Amino acid sequence: MRNELLTGGVIALTICFGGLMLSANPNMKPAPEKKTAPETKSVPETKKTDAKKAFGEAFEKRNKTKGYHFTGKRETSYVEMGMTIPAQFNGIKNNKDNLLYMTYQTSVMGSSKKYELYQKADKKFARDIASEERVEGKTHSPIMQGDRLMDTLEGYKFAKEEKLDERDHTVIEATIKLDGANKLLSELPMPLPAEAKLTCDKSGFRIWIDKKTSLISKMYFFVEVSAAMPGAETPEEGEEAAPKSGRKIAVDINLFDYDKDIEISVPDEVKEVLDASEESEEKEKE
Repeated sequence: MRNELLTGGVIALTICFGGLMLSANPNMKPAPEKKTAPETKSVPETKKTDAKKAFGEAFEKRNKTKGYHFTGKRETSYVEMGMTIPAQFNGIKNNKDNLLYMTYQTSVMGSSKKYELYQKADKKFARDIASEERVEGKTHSPIMQGDRLMDTLEGYKFAKEEKLDERDHTVIEATIKLDGANKLLSELPMPLPAEAKLTCDKSGFRIWIDKKTSLISKMYFFVEVSAAMPGAETPEEGEEAAPKSGRKIAVDINLFDYDKDIEISVPDEVKEVLDASEESEEKEKE
């Protein structure tokens, strides 16, 4: 039974946002090589009171541009299964239309699948590139995931100054609270049991702001959550302790080519989903 459950879970992972990778797309440019020089220096203590404000202003300015390209990677670990799923992705965001297009690839136990995702606000359409079949799930782009964490952050601070691609950047970081970690966990296949007691062991959200343009060049966020079932900490005599459970998620995103005209061609069947009203969605469910 355990093997059947694990097999079912792995199949679920292959149709969700377990891993991502770029596929050919004429609208998208390859990401420039990101070079981080070892040279860093601390930011004066007197500036730390402005960290939260600067963090928010950087996101606000990003959202006021015409749009941007992004690329990156993600790792998701299922502690009790001893499984870590690597991921790569590439996409474009048109801010004027609040429209995002992303290509990605899942790769689980040697099985690989390529997908594409269209997203407009919380409306999403994902499909298998090879078969063109739509896939269901709670998939969100990493860009949207990062945005959804904004109201769950605390402990903002200026971390350091650093060079990326020979450009000076200010680095600001914050901590993700448990409700933010739960938001990320809720979007995974094979979620932890609802009755499990969750503890956010470690978390962080970091952005690199170009000092010349005041735009975000890089984002990184992660959470490590452990889960304990009721009574698992004190097993009865003669019983083995329950195996340790938890999830680890880390997302690394590079943003570039800001403020260039971006057009995203959306097929009619996708438009119907992205432009559907809440009322029509409720009727479809009925």
